[in-house]
Amino acid sequence: MDSRTIAETAVIFGYLSSFLYLFSIGRRPSDIVPQRNEALLFWAAGFFLYASGALALVNQGRIDPWISVVAANALITLGHGFALVGLRCFRGFRIRAARYGAAWAVFVLVFALLTFRRPSVSARIVVISVTIAALHAECGFHCFRLRKRYDSPLPSFLGAVFAFLSVFYVVRTVITILQPPESVFLGLPINQLTFLLVIFSVATWSMGFMLLLGEELKVRLRESESRYRGIVESAVEGFFESSRDGRLLALNDSFARIFGYANAEELRSLVTDLAAQVYARPAERERILAGVAERGCVEGLELELRHRDGSSRWVSVNAFRGAGGPDGPALVGSAIDITGRKRMEEELRRAYAGKATLLSELQHRVKNGFSLMAGLVGLEAGRVEDGAAAEILRGIERRIQALATLYELLYQVADARHICLGEYLGDVAKALCDGFGGPLRGIRFETELEGFSVEVKQAIPLGLIVNELVTDALKYAFPGQRGGLIRLGVRRAAGEGVVELSDDGVGLPPGYEIGSTGGLGLVIADMLARQIGGGLELSSAGGTRCVVRFPLAPTGGAEEAFG
Repeated sequence: MDSRTIAETAVIFGYLSSFLYLFSIGRRPSDIVPQRNEALLFWAAGFFLYASGALALVNQGRIDPWISVVAANALITLGHGFALVGLRCFRGFRIRAARYGAAWAVFVLVFALLTFRRPSVSARIVVISVTIAALHAECGFHCFRLRKRYDSPLPSFLGAVFAFLSVFYVVRTVITILQPPESVFLGLPINQLTFLLVIFSVATWSMGFMLLLGEELKVRLRESESRYRGIVESAVEGFFESSRDGRLLALNDSFARIFGYANAEELRSLVTDLAAQVYARPAERERILAGVAERGCVEGLELELRHRDGSSRWVSVNAFRGAGGPDGPALVGSAIDITGRKRMEEELRRAYAGKATLLSELQHRVKNGFSLMAGLVGLEAGRVEDGAAAEILRGIERRIQALATLYELLYQVADARHICLGEYLGDVAKALCDGFGGPLRGIRFETELEGFSVEVKQAIPLGLIVNELVTDALKYAFPGQRGGLIRLGVRRAAGEGVVELSDDGVGLPPGYEIGSTGGLGLVIADMLARQIGGGLELSSAGGTRCVVRFPLAPTGGAEEAFG
């Protein structure tokens, strides 16, 4: 086989290697080895340039010397340089483009001079051989430095190959000086050996660099596994992997300590069936498996499990479906011991229930106290002979009864600080209509009530306001045997609460102003409206219309009902 045929084989190997590396760019696991794509790009370009230079060199004597000699050797050295730069990128070093670029420019200039100004085949062979020997020596240095990182003979092997090639090119330089050839393609043994070593070096680099990537990937994976294992082992949160049949495949010590075991190995050796030995209700594990199978994961699931001593332990579990086929984990997840929190919640629940019972009893007693006072005032009103005094006492009785209605409603609801305003005011107004004999007098009562809650400290004055307004309507709006309609509306509008009471009675006297007559009902209503930051509006057209507007306090406030 002549030298040109061997060189053509090297060209084929070079292009194949270039395409192999180009095909590998952008594929996983570049996220694990960040410098991978950059190194692959340089190596692919290096093999392509090397093969292109060798292709031009094969045609020496057939095409222009600028291409077959100068450009060919320039591309060959540039290809070697790109391989070296790719190796530096792989190791995480700076490219040093300025240094290598300047050296390559000097090489091209010298080669051009030795081709056209002072033509010398032997001098060109010496220059190219020394240059390639230097590049191989630096590549070998980088490979030898990787021996400590990889638990593999690959770096040493590649370093030895580069060192051998570097020594060979030095020997070739000496032989060329001692016995100058007329052409690199003469059938001399040294020329044939050179091109055979070119094929060997291209094949070795191609496979060696790719295997280096594989070794780096292994190291990165081991480092990642070690790092994350350290995080898992030192975490307070328990981590676990379990099989479908209930065996623990992996766990950390924190998970074992939740159940009273000293470490993960002790738990794995003693617990062989999670459902039977750990779950307080074994069927819950099947429920978790079903949830994971349906949704892919479960989050924040609170489970009651058994401690080693037989006591209960509550944990919050996040789990997802494991990978790895039938022999892989069915569940992978984490567990947090929330036993302390559950106990505190139970204590708070019992304390709340006790206080709720006490408050409910207090409200009931307050309501009974109001009812007792209203009854006593009513008895006293029946004994007083003075009609005006009796009416005053009955007014007091009605006001007390309005407060009793409020506490009757509070006794029936869980929230002692807030009350449904519409329900409360509707009950107060209806009780007054029934007490005054409204249905017997032909007076109808209608409501339009929006359901929203207010604080008790707002509801008390509003209840008294409605008491005064309804009382005045029943006493003065329908004189004689006249019937009519009283309408109560409760709603929200523009961030305010609105209570509206209207009737179709005789209306207010012309020019009426609050406090202008001896009646106290509207005076009290106006005073109470101002007390809660609102106001009372009166109009008389086809009856009387009273509107109370007041600001709505936030329902989540922490103020006491009696403020």
